[in-house]
Amino acid sequence: MLSPYMLNTLATGMAVLAGGWGLLVKRRVFWVTLGLAISLVADYFMSYQGRGTHYFLLGVGWFTLAHGCFILQCWTAKSWNWHRFLPVLAGYLIFYFGWLFGHLPDTAIKIAALGYLLFSVVSLEAACGQFFTGKNWSSLMFLLGILLLVFSDTMIALRTFMNISACGPWILPTYRLCHLFLGISIVLSKNRENKRQNI
Repeated sequence: MLSPYMLNTLATGMAVLAGGWGLLVKRRVFWVTLGLAISLVADYFMSYQGRGTHYFLLGVGWFTLAHGCFILQCWTAKSWNWHRFLPVLAGYLIFYFGWLFGHLPDTAIKIAALGYLLFSVVSLEAACGQFFTGKNWSSLMFLLGILLLVFSDTMIALRTFMNISACGPWILPTYRLCHLFLGISIVLSKNRENKRQNI
């Protein structure tokens, strides 16, 4: 039996992939579509994390790869802003070492969580850079998707490792919205490309 968590994620993810599948040949949307596909693999392992730590670690590993795809989708050296990146990184490192670290059960999870945190913050900065450089609806939807993904992950950390139950109800809705916004960014990006070709 598939868990409710996995069913919800598969329903959202497959809806997004259905809209983006035919666009894989386009460099503009290749990496974000691949990142969403990889997220579904990650969700499979995360939905069975109760069976052992290795399931959780595999889930984090696949989600880290998904963030790598999101970074490749929008990163350019020209749009990178250290003044924007460093304060966010510092804030999350304070959160990690000041609060979360002591609640993580073993060394493997501590290393995986730190690596995932770093990829997440880089992904967020890349999305910010893309938006503030281009300022179009597609890049805004992409940025909102990454923001929601980072927020959802933060809620998961607070709920799973720090036992803050109030964070639980926020996890799945924000994660589903993340997929929705990333899917919209694919469609809008394709529409912009079609308009340029018709000029």
